[in-house]
Amino acid sequence: MGFVIGTVDPGDAELAAQVLLEMYRESGIHGVRDLMTKVGVNTIRSKLTKSVPSFKPPDKDIGIVFGPD
Repeated sequence: MGFVIGTVDPGDAELAAQVLLEMYRESGIHGVRDLMTKVGVNTIRSKLTKSVPSFKPPDKDIGIVFGPD
């Protein structure tokens, strides 16, 4: 989720996880992918911005390549 949602400092990781788990529980959705799809990435980012001091959205100037190639 971090590459899509954003990043937090290691000291805020537990707080960020608590916020995400709370959103997950409140949504009644089953599956993290569904949470991101149905609740929305922008809503998740907004909640993390308000709740986690070190949260930063992803840097769109950084390219990410997955896989061995």
